[in-house]
Amino acid sequence: MVAPDTSTNASYDVFISYSHADAEWVREWLVPRLQAARLTVCIDHAAFDIGVPALVNMENAVAASRHTLLVLTPAWVASEWTRFEALLVQSDDPAGLRRRTLPILRDACAVPWRIAMLTYADLRGTPDDAEFARLLDAIRDIRRLPDDRTLVPLGQPDSTPPTMTAAERLAPLPLDRVPDVAPLPRGSRMPLRANPLFVGRADDLMALAAALKGTPAVDTEPVGAAPRGRPPAAVISTGLGGIGKTQLASEFVHRYGQYFAGVCWLSFAEASDRRRGRGLRRAARHGPARLQ
Repeated sequence: MVAPDTSTNASYDVFISYSHADAEWVREWLVPRLQAARLTVCIDHAAFDIGVPALVNMENAVAASRHTLLVLTPAWVASEWTRFEALLVQSDDPAGLRRRTLPILRDACAVPWRIAMLTYADLRGTPDDAEFARLLDAIRDIRRLPDDRTLVPLGQPDSTPPTMTAAERLAPLPLDRVPDVAPLPRGSRMPLRANPLFVGRADDLMALAAALKGTPAVDTEPVGAAPRGRPPAAVISTGLGGIGKTQLASEFVHRYGQYFAGVCWLSFAEASDRRRGRGLRRAARHGPARLQ
């Protein structure tokens, strides 16, 4: 169960946790732009009460703000005070479900795992306007992906659907035609929309369908493939850059995704994404089928 958000009546939109070594950028670049966006900003030199212990000021600032921005730099990581501020805010939202902690990467640095697991706004170098707009959306609690945390009943036989094997679930998936675009199963994650101008490549789409259903088509090359009738662990589309592999995969998702339990689209374009995908690639070695 997600704890109720008690920050809706906060005095400030954001409290900024930063190292004084980065004060010039924070005070001259970040704060003016946040204020220009009509956000209320809590920052130490303007809001901390004189005569009050620093630890108490930090605790009060976190409690009085809907979000805490962590300006991540090597100096921030080295500061004992900023780590205390991060612990304060994360103790109230340890899993990050309410996005109370919003990291900003200002300079490359190594941060604790509890911070590294959060998606950050990349404002290194000359900050990109689009990236700053993403940060503003997060502060305003605007989500770009649906927040689906549906609870699944356990220990209730009457309300639990019967278990289906992958082969049983994929039985209705057609192999002789390309289905129309249809909504994806509940809980799917697919950032790319269906392309209304997509035409052709029906043979490729049906070959993908046959490979994933466990019935290889004539133009697929099984590589350590699973036994016939059992869906393979992975299907790999190979080719030169720019020939349309991503578009083919996207079109397949929007047309055939309806027959699967769900769709989760992962991009490994960036180095950080590739590191997160090592486990998936290891799983793919156990019997993939390659589409040429």
